[in-house]
Amino acid sequence: MKSFLPMFEGSIAAASIPPDFVSRLAERIRTGLIVPGSRRRADYAVASLARDRISFRAASFWTAVSIGLNEVVVERGSTTISYCVRYWTWTLYCVGGCALLFVLLTVSGFVWAEKDIQAHPYGPLLFWGQAIFWGFAWPWLLTAFHKRFAARCLEGILRELLQAPSRT
Repeated sequence: MKSFLPMFEGSIAAASIPPDFVSRLAERIRTGLIVPGSRRRADYAVASLARDRISFRAASFWTAVSIGLNEVVVERGSTTISYCVRYWTWTLYCVGGCALLFVLLTVSGFVWAEKDIQAHPYGPLLFWGQAIFWGFAWPWLLTAFHKRFAARCLEGILRELLQAPSRT
């Protein structure tokens, strides 16, 4: 069941973590987290900042549903960077869209295709099976699939910041 929850954690190991890593990440968030220099559809705001810890969140609805890194906490250790991500807004957007799909399938099934559904020997079973799958199971499967892609995106950004030359 845990894989269907919209949250994940991870860490990146490195020989050493630059002392200014958190400030680098804060600057990257300010200038554009996904594409440096562009905050379009990737508008994030720092929620809290400490020497070895930063938390940030999506500053707009479109950012929350585009990327799915809704609430992120990153901590700097001596040889690791650990992160925790929650993406409830992204998941609820999927749930809402699929619930709307369920309603549309149900209405169209009753209004336009009821005779066709009833004519097939397993028509009602197939129809309701499809409606329930796409309406209720699919958003949670999307939530589970999204973890790997969101983690890969965040880890790529963190690795980029590790490789950047020090500003101190």
